[in-house]
Amino acid sequence: MGRWEIGTQVAGARRRKPSGRARRRRSALDGQTRELTGLGLVALGVFLGVSIFIGFGAGPVGGWLEDGLRLLIGSAVALAPAVLIALGIALIVDHPLLAARPMRTGLLVGGVALLIALAAGILGNGAERDTWFDAGLSERGGYIGELGYYGTSSTVGGIGTALIVIVGLLAALVLISGASLGHIVRRGGE
Repeated sequence: MGRWEIGTQVAGARRRKPSGRARRRRSALDGQTRELTGLGLVALGVFLGVSIFIGFGAGPVGGWLEDGLRLLIGSAVALAPAVLIALGIALIVDHPLLAARPMRTGLLVGGVALLIALAAGILGNGAERDTWFDAGLSERGGYIGELGYYGTSSTVGGIGTALIVIVGLLAALVLISGASLGHIVRRGGE
């Protein structure tokens, strides 16, 4: 029985592995892409910092970027330039922490817990809430924090929301630091 020809390859034929040179070329391009992405994040962080903290010189694009981030993450926008710059530098130097799954999970959990805390007013800041998703949400936790707060407060109430925020922030600290709560508790008794 003959083979079926599809384009230039023969069905059922094995594909060759790329040569070592081709693999090295692809990994070098990946490194360049990673470094250029990091450089772009550093530039974006500096640009956003100028827009937020200096307030002029960033033009209309800087204002739009700041307004959009305020709607998305609320008053946590003040942390965005530092986070973008740190992430960009970590990409440029190819820091191994970026490859660690617990680090990424801890940053995500901590960020969401912080946004919920800002939306709930647990940290004692933000505008008074008239209704859900009102005009003051950019001074609280933004749409992300408001959505998380709406979900938690309507299911487990205010105390449950506070507990979720506290546990989320503690879990983020444990995941980011790599510490063990059991070890800390055992050593605390000595």
